[in-house]
Amino acid sequence: MLIRLMMVMNDCAIAEESATMWRGRTDEKTRVKQQEAFKFFVELQIGHLHEGLALIREIAKKPNLRDLVNQCPQITQAQFDHLTNYKPGVALGAVMADIRNKLAFHYDPTMIRDELRAHVREQPGTAALISIGGSSEDILFEPGAVINERVAVNKVLRITAGADADAESNKVMVELEKVMEDFMNFGGTFVWKHTRL
Repeated sequence: MLIRLMMVMNDCAIAEESATMWRGRTDEKTRVKQQEAFKFFVELQIGHLHEGLALIREIAKKPNLRDLVNQCPQITQAQFDHLTNYKPGVALGAVMADIRNKLAFHYDPTMIRDELRAHVREQPGTAALISIGGSSEDILFEPGAVINERVAVNKVLRITAGADADAESNKVMVELEKVMEDFMNFGGTFVWKHTRL
């Protein structure tokens, strides 16, 4: 369990570092795809967090592992208890599961088809950038990015029509950041306490 937690925490940290690096890039060559790269690494991080929360549920079900949580400081126990609230089918847990299963990894074909059709109906004849070249920095398929954004807003975050999509998605991201913070803080303390000699 400790190694599995370490693996998830490593992946979450690398995804967060990568998102931050992409957001900080200022060179003209990457400016066009900067937002897409940032979103990708955030989706990836949320996908790994979803997997990490499965480990939290596993710890909660096993008395010998739960006893190890109870040996941690009170704040770490509170973080653990907070994390047990995020089940895949409930509220924010469902959003994380959808980001992991339908955006970050599996590209749900039904959602994509529905949003593509809606986009064509709403904005017929819209032009979009397709860029290819010799390096990964040269590659960007804007039609995929546009539909990905629509799937995120309309199907995963379920933002109602007419609402401010940026404001509503930012609310969800703030809550997800808190969950990630609790996960990393819990995991760090839990691993540190139970790997020290």
